[in-house]
Amino acid sequence: MTSKNNELYLIDGMALIYRAHFALIRQPLFSSSGKPTSAIFGFMNMLLKLIKEQSPAKIAIVLDSKEPTFRHELFTDYKATREKMPDDLSVQLEPLFEILSATRIPMIKCPGYEADDIIGTLAKQADEMGVVTKIVSGDKDLMQLITENVFMFTPGNSRKPDVLYDREGVIEKWGVPPERIIDLMALTGDSSDNIPGVKGVGPKTGKKLLDEFDTFDNLIDNIEEIKNPRVMEKLRNDKDLAILSKQLVTIDLDVPIDLNIDDLNLQQFDVDVLVGRLKEFELNSIVEKIYSLENIESDHKIEKDYKTILDKTSLDKMVAEIKQAELISFDTETTSLNAHKAELVGMSFSIKEHSGWYVPIDYPDEGIKSDLSIEYILDSLKPFFEDESNKICGQNLKYDALVLNNYNIHLNGIYFDTMVAAHLLKPESNSLKLDSLSQYYLSYSMQPIEDLIGTGKDQKKMNEVSLEEVAFYAVEDADVVYQLVKKFKPLLKENNIDKPFYSIDMPLVSVLIDMEKNGAYLDMDFLSDLSDQFNNALRDLEDKIYAVSESEFNINSPKQLAEVLFDQLELKMIKKRSTDVNVLKVLKNHHPLPQFILDYRQYKKLLSTYIDAFPNHINPNTDRVHTTFNQTIASTGRLSSTKPNFQNIPIRTDLGKEIRKAFVPKEKGWQIISMDYSQVELRIMAHFANEETLIDAFQNDKDIHSQTASLVYGIPIDWVDADQRRTA
Repeated sequence: MTSKNNELYLIDGMALIYRAHFALIRQPLFSSSGKPTSAIFGFMNMLLKLIKEQSPAKIAIVLDSKEPTFRHELFTDYKATREKMPDDLSVQLEPLFEILSATRIPMIKCPGYEADDIIGTLAKQADEMGVVTKIVSGDKDLMQLITENVFMFTPGNSRKPDVLYDREGVIEKWGVPPERIIDLMALTGDSSDNIPGVKGVGPKTGKKLLDEFDTFDNLIDNIEEIKNPRVMEKLRNDKDLAILSKQLVTIDLDVPIDLNIDDLNLQQFDVDVLVGRLKEFELNSIVEKIYSLENIESDHKIEKDYKTILDKTSLDKMVAEIKQAELISFDTETTSLNAHKAELVGMSFSIKEHSGWYVPIDYPDEGIKSDLSIEYILDSLKPFFEDESNKICGQNLKYDALVLNNYNIHLNGIYFDTMVAAHLLKPESNSLKLDSLSQYYLSYSMQPIEDLIGTGKDQKKMNEVSLEEVAFYAVEDADVVYQLVKKFKPLLKENNIDKPFYSIDMPLVSVLIDMEKNGAYLDMDFLSDLSDQFNNALRDLEDKIYAVSESEFNINSPKQLAEVLFDQLELKMIKKRSTDVNVLKVLKNHHPLPQFILDYRQYKKLLSTYIDAFPNHINPNTDRVHTTFNQTIASTGRLSSTKPNFQNIPIRTDLGKEIRKAFVPKEKGWQIISMDYSQVELRIMAHFANEETLIDAFQNDKDIHSQTASLVYGIPIDWVDADQRRTA
């Protein structure tokens, strides 16, 4: 390992250990013997990524000690509200520290002091020596340490990038510079550490006060000068708590550490011990990263036999091989996440572990020539894709099938979808992404997509990435899916869910493909007229709102609305200064303005969410809206609908019902048929519970909800209206 700089990285140990543990709380990792490994895996993954990408010259892991600190002496309730460390985390600490000792990275703690104090002391020493320090943490407390030479480095994850905070970054995030973070926290307190602060003062108010009085001390000395009487009263009442809070949040920069900055130089790992301990916990993907970092060839490193197809002979040979295979893993690389707009960049196949092919279609490398046209590739593969006897597996095959449909190819051999299977096995899981499944079930870390296309505004399309990079990434996807299928098949059987998977969930994939492909037709003229009607209604409501409030304000601003309701009109505050729908429903009985606001919000929401949004979802090639039906979002097994959501189109209000009128048959003579099970859940309940009233209702074809409403409201069943039935 070599360093590119002379920087010191101070890792906030326990904070990042907790973060690693809770990052996988909904999909925790365990060894085959049942030992929890989420925190060990997550922390080591972060540490190795940090060393690889940042190449620090000096590094230390700073930890809290168990002994009470001076803060406990100042305030006996300091950190009193903190929950006990979860058992499945605490049992990982000792093995994690043993693993870390083999990295030869110093682990520093000092009795009577917190990690923050040690970090502050070391950062101060390094600053005085001219050594740049990067504090690895996301803790706001530590931002008070930031100077020209001290920064905070917050590691990212698959969804967000790393963040490096300097002075300007702190100001942008909190509105105050690093030297005022202590003052801000003295006012706002910190619930995680049970630091009281001033009751009712949040970050915005705290910033305003510091902007006005410059420093905390000046504010405390001039409380009577605060313009807002309510805030002034709060400071008067909690002045002593604010002063105490400042003492509690101030980091001690003079911890007696018998350590020199030069003692923190990054050392070579004790690889044998480190690998041995990691293998005990079956963290093979971390082992591979150790070998990679230390430039050591792994004895058990698996060679990948990934081929790129660039000529007709190779393609014909590949097609012949996959036709004979018992199981074929397939994946597409495309230009868009929207399957109806996506163009093929390439396709990958695997019929054996650690091997596979990539068939490129569109790539930027001018020096690499292919004999294959897209027409030849698709003509060669179309019979294979449309042969129902093939057993094709993939991750979210519905997407791949819809992409192929753009090229008039029907994917008929759908056999196994790893995303659907993973959802059945762990419906509570918060990530069904292929790299998450690979890590959890195979202990294998895949190449992140961000390594290829980047993130944010500079993100590339797949056809802008070099062929070599895309080829490995694409075949790895197909390879991992193939391995997951081999893993999932016995797991489905063990959990007694193999029959519903093969007989219900997998056939449903093909049904959903057709539904999404067909889409829904909308009467755009009707929607346009409805938009005009709603906008006219909004203008009328604006006039009424301004008239009854006797002022003009931003109706969409909860803050300005609260000022009108509670300061100008002096209506009673139900939930502090909340202006949510439940508050307005109470207040409408005391003044006409809340009802107008409720009506205004209803029109506004229907316009923005549906009427004006639907046209943006129209596919210009089909003149239809193509929603996505998801099998793997709702843990109950229900389908969900996204982009746009067809399932939450309003039906309970007359205004909402108007929107449904836009869904019409495309051709004259066609009709839309609506079908639904008739209270199927209640029928099942009646059967198993042997509930006589329910059974009687169903046997005599009575409407159970109307009958319930009749009983609840004490009226004849013929008198029950739609709202009463819905309530019942």
